[in-house]
Amino acid sequence: MMGKAFILLCMVLFPVSVSAQTGSDYYPLNVNNRWVHTTSVTGDAEPPSKRIVSVVTGTDRSSGRECFMLKSGDPQGTSGYHWLAVNPGGAVVDCALGAANGLKLVEWDPPHIILPHNAGRLGAVWYVQFVLHSDDHPDSTIIVTETYTIESTSETVVVPAGKFKNCIVVRGELPAVDDRPATVVRRYYAKNVGEVISVRESPGGTVKHELIEYKVYGR
Repeated sequence: MMGKAFILLCMVLFPVSVSAQTGSDYYPLNVNNRWVHTTSVTGDAEPPSKRIVSVVTGTDRSSGRECFMLKSGDPQGTSGYHWLAVNPGGAVVDCALGAANGLKLVEWDPPHIILPHNAGRLGAVWYVQFVLHSDDHPDSTIIVTETYTIESTSETVVVPAGKFKNCIVVRGELPAVDDRPATVVRRYYAKNVGEVISVRESPGGTVKHELIEYKVYGR
């Protein structure tokens, strides 16, 4: 299992375009915003919670940034917090991870980019690099690189929450790490809504999350 403490190094390629949609257009963050997803599993993939509720509960500072505190998890089981911020250019970044009681477990510097400033640009690429620290590799200097790409900007998605046009698709390539096999994840985001579908594929099977209801303020 990977340890909680690691160093993230993120880089976005391509310059800012004034006309392009930014990450915050596809991941709106305001206090009391709420998303509910259901989960389906195929193959031998380990089934996560069948219902995941994500709520922006408030604001706090992390890594020198004003952040939105996103609580996410199974209402009847495990949950945790992420500290999310919007950079001046419009990128949405994950600054910290915390326990269900709001206690920060790790702050990431630089933060993990969820959606870049040029999220509306087909082919935009960014990387997340971290030094592998785990129970098996306590003194590791191994650098793991995850690669993310805007694979589409024009997908139409139908989920229980509705029909959404012109969704962007983020493809993530995650290398094998310890007991986690190499994985490909695709996340579909609708403008002014957020993530409507995510599909995680690995040799063990597929895990799919679909949006069933949401409430977004200020959009």
